[in-house]
Amino acid sequence: ILRMHLIQLSLKKFNLLSTKLWQSIESWILPRKNVISFSLASLPRSLERLSLAHCSVAEIPSDLGALSSLKHLDLSATPILNLPGNMKGLIMLQTLLVEGCAKLQALPELPASLNSLEAGHCTSLKKVTNLPNIFTSMSKNLWDCKELVEVESLFEMKPLRNVDIEMIKNLGLFN
Repeated sequence: ILRMHLIQLSLKKFNLLSTKLWQSIESWILPRKNVISFSLASLPRSLERLSLAHCSVAEIPSDLGALSSLKHLDLSATPILNLPGNMKGLIMLQTLLVEGCAKLQALPELPASLNSLEAGHCTSLKKVTNLPNIFTSMSKNLWDCKELVEVESLFEMKPLRNVDIEMIKNLGLFN
């Protein structure tokens, strides 16, 4: 975080600090692999791209929803367990990358603007609350999500022992 502030001060010194410059920054977090915790409060609200890929960040702050201009969020290969519940508030978000987040257990409700979800190899992912545009324009990758048992409004798998035996008989699957 100290390095972030030094970069910001250097940019101010040279009068390079502008909204357009901030919109083009993909990540403020340097060095990437040593980041364990951070605050989004110091990031500009006009930020369009944020990459925390391959960082050691285990929790994404709940104030992520304040980055209302965010279009591209890359959290690939981070040890996060879940995403903040206010993800739906990122009304401009188009791309969410959580590829290889092996500890990620659930995806919350996502914004309707989302058109690309890369969540392959999320081996602990069990539930996806919703996937907007899943049947139309959304590009999605959920390969190798071995624990995935529910995508809301699409499917939910239950153990056979929880299914009504009478229903199984009526379907002719049991004698």
